Amino acid sequence: RQKLSCEVLKNLERNLDKKLFYIEAPTGSGKTNLSILCVAKIIKRRKDINKIFYVFPFTTIITQTAKFIKDNLFLGQDEFAEIHSKAPYHDSRDGEDYGVKRKNYIDGLFVNYPLSLISHIRFFDILTSNEKESNYLLHRVANSIVVIDEIQSYTPSEWDKINYLLNSYSELFNITFIVMSATLPKISKLLLDKDGGQRDNFVYLLENKDKYFQNPNFKNRVVFNFDYLKKDEYSPENLLSILYDHSEDYFQTTKRVKAIVEFVTKISAQDFYEKLKADDRFSNYSKFIVSGTVLEPRRKEIIEYLKSEEGNKGKIIVVCTQVIEAGLDIDMDIGFKDNTIIDAEEQLAGRINRNASTLDCKLILFNSNE
Repeated sequence: RQKLSCEVLKNLERNLDKKLFYIEAPTGSGKTNLSILCVAKIIKRRKDINKIFYVFPFTTIITQTAKFIKDNLFLGQDEFAEIHSKAPYHDSRDGEDYGVKRKNYIDGLFVNYPLSLISHIRFFDILTSNEKESNYLLHRVANSIVVIDEIQSYTPSEWDKINYLLNSYSELFNITFIVMSATLPKISKLLLDKDGGQRDNFVYLLENKDKYFQNPNFKNRVVFNFDYLKKDEYSPENLLSILYDHSEDYFQTTKRVKAIVEFVTKISAQDFYEKLKADDRFSNYSKFIVSGTVLEPRRKEIIEYLKSEEGNKGKIIVVCTQVIEAGLDIDMDIGFKDNTIIDAEEQLAGRINRNASTLDCKLILFNSNE
């Protein structure tokens, strides 16, 4: 991770006049840390920057990163805000009188904060919408740094438009974009110039990414197991038996086990969770479900528990949907995943043995339905 940081900063130093950057690093390598180092270096060297936006696909990652940034950059209530559909009303000033409330409303309307954490939907709405409230913020993104995380979550059919927008806005609005992911689509290679040649304006801050992806700390953290894709037809009962066998085997060696089971749909996750609770074999396990229907305070509570000292003891099973897949800083021991696309499997593998601290950690794939 230190070598990653050094290489990213050296390459950034050589290209500080550029405005489009890629950080493609393995899951668990600390991309948020890398982006903060880059932002710090850019605002030190360039006096034209007046704002920072962090753009995320999921509200879970926004709330997690907000806490990390607040604690590590020592930001006050008036210096940063979360901007997404589930964000609470942001009071940057304390007080109950009309004048204070009106100023808080104006601050929210025009995002009068040096640093904002914003959802993908809201950010691209600012760039493309002709609605009044979105247009209020269009001038705010000028002369800013925009860090876009987990860009692989966009539909591939939209990559060319996103690439066009990033190229155009960086040039016309003086915006510096830092695009990050562990499974990064090279959207910049899709754009052709007027002569039909390829035009890639991005600077790759990790020139030889394979040096890190092939490092045993990342490459050998998790072993993929495909055996159950070839076996009998899927049923929750079969999966419960597989989950029990692997969890107990792991527990015998380490005297603790944290297992994660991911489904594509909320319905199948909830159905499996109900069967898990009813199964007597798991009576001494702590069982949790994390999906889009679980309220934000409860989701936070579960994630904090998984990261705590207490959460690293005993037997724990988390049933979840893809909401937990990308960017979440949790460290599980074994995983079970409903088979989807390679990028998604790699993202969930990033939540298993995250710090390469144990051996024999697996991600077992199954196939529940289309």
